[in-house]
Amino acid sequence: MGLVGWHLGNVTPMSALDWQIIQTVPPVAVTFLADDGVSPDDIKRIQQYAPDCHFIMRVYLAPGDLGDKNAPNYGAVIPAYIKRCKQKMDAYAKVIPAGRRHLQIFNEPNMPRWSQWEGFGDTEGDMRAFDLAFRTTYTALKAHDSSWRIGFTPLTPGNRDAWFDSDPTGVPYYMHGPEAAKAGATAADIKAAIKSGPCYQSLLLADEYYAHSYCKKEEVSQPWGGLRYQRYEVFLPKPMDVWITECLVMEGVTVVSGDGLVAWYGEIGKDPAVKGTSLWILGEHNGHAWRDGDKPIRAVAQLAAVQKQEASHVTVIQEPPIQMDGRHMTVAEFEQYVAGLKLKGVNTIFLHHTASDRAQWRGYDSLLALKNYYEHIQWTDAAGVHSGWTAGPHLFVDDSGIWLFTPLIWDGVGVTGHNVGSRHIEMVGDFDKVLPSGAEWDNTVAAIGILLEACKLPLDALHFHREYENKTCPGAAVTKEWVLPQLAAWMAVHGGDMGLDIDQATQEAVRNAMYSVIGRVQGVPYNPTAAFPKFARARALGAPLTAEVDITVGGGQVYRCQGFACGIVAAKKGIYDQLAAVAW
Repeated sequence: MGLVGWHLGNVTPMSALDWQIIQTVPPVAVTFLADDGVSPDDIKRIQQYAPDCHFIMRVYLAPGDLGDKNAPNYGAVIPAYIKRCKQKMDAYAKVIPAGRRHLQIFNEPNMPRWSQWEGFGDTEGDMRAFDLAFRTTYTALKAHDSSWRIGFTPLTPGNRDAWFDSDPTGVPYYMHGPEAAKAGATAADIKAAIKSGPCYQSLLLADEYYAHSYCKKEEVSQPWGGLRYQRYEVFLPKPMDVWITECLVMEGVTVVSGDGLVAWYGEIGKDPAVKGTSLWILGEHNGHAWRDGDKPIRAVAQLAAVQKQEASHVTVIQEPPIQMDGRHMTVAEFEQYVAGLKLKGVNTIFLHHTASDRAQWRGYDSLLALKNYYEHIQWTDAAGVHSGWTAGPHLFVDDSGIWLFTPLIWDGVGVTGHNVGSRHIEMVGDFDKVLPSGAEWDNTVAAIGILLEACKLPLDALHFHREYENKTCPGAAVTKEWVLPQLAAWMAVHGGDMGLDIDQATQEAVRNAMYSVIGRVQGVPYNPTAAFPKFARARALGAPLTAEVDITVGGGQVYRCQGFACGIVAAKKGIYDQLAAVAW
């Protein structure tokens, strides 16, 4: 299927002409106002003509509903809106299949308040008020039914949507902060503007992106005209599918331009992020734009040809849903769980960060949202274009413990071209400027150490995402020089054995004896192929500080030991395939 779709009438029921147009141009997407001229039966009928159609449901916030911020009932507006959205979700989920349910909350928030439409306004305070309303509504609705994908609300062109030449400089816009509101903004400016934008948190939360596009025939390829949405894409904090939920190309003021639409679809068809459009508008809405007497206008036939041509170009391979584990474990529970697994063929542990505000994390609900997101990402290989990852990261670590996502017995997805034999650990939070700390970091070190031990991997099997792709992940502040010594220390205490169990009293005896040896050492020969140095190297215990020495402990048991910078390697004398690490 191509990109052409329809926005259904806002008021009047579907007419015979509307149904004729839908049959002529079966839509890839339909945007509609719930119960406003469009019934659940209409949705079922559309699927007879377009079985794979996606449905973007709008729930209207009536003009003036927001009212005066100082009015006594102002705080009740959003809860009432959330309640109405839940009712519509429940009603239309009965007729829209899972995987094709999309929800638009609010509409054109950058419309000024005085216009008496749905806008929150075009001041910075209005932008932040919308950001709070979006996050509040999104969170409540995803908790109610996570099968609906909720997109960032479409903006009206202009009115502080994003900065273009001749717009005010040095001020925030809905899509970005002031750093990019100028000519010649650098990549660093854009990165800073993304994070300082007044709606950054909402954009980070949204499942996908919705846009509006209206232009004249001669403006279809202009960055401020038919391709204005691409300016918005620059400021998305993460990859997102784009759905253009209202669009039209005109000749003059009132005439739909078929030639212009053909040219416009040729332009947006080059953007793989765009998944579908909804042309404004079927039904009687200040006259019927697609009617020529009692017949469809010529542009409908042109669009039918475009749809068929686009559909013939790309066949998307739909991957099956991701199998998510979803359990939450403490470190002790996780260690016990991993001990019961057979992890074969693992050669790499990747460390990541979610690059999002820790306050947004909602545990299991966040896992469901990520599952939904991963299942709609498109990727390409020799077989063609695929929709949906086949797996995701394995673990998400926060200060409460370890969340399991992709089953550990399978390879994961997280680093392009390096997923075979990989296991992926995500730290919840953004660590570009601050280091992970506290319980979350303790849990992360433990998770890495447990997996390295279970897979019998050395410390240098730990890799960062940024080593293979142009990213800062797992955060610019996080370095190997900072991570590895802490990981080595953890493994020396909590792991590191190869079949030998040394009790605490024996460990103390070995440790004290080795302390006395260090001072007498004059020179230490080093044989990297010997059992002790190989074991120490695998666990990043550092350089040898002592030669191998024999130590007799209580009961007459003789241990052969060698001290290294970050720990002691010990074995029962004569049995060198069973080794243990003892902390200094």
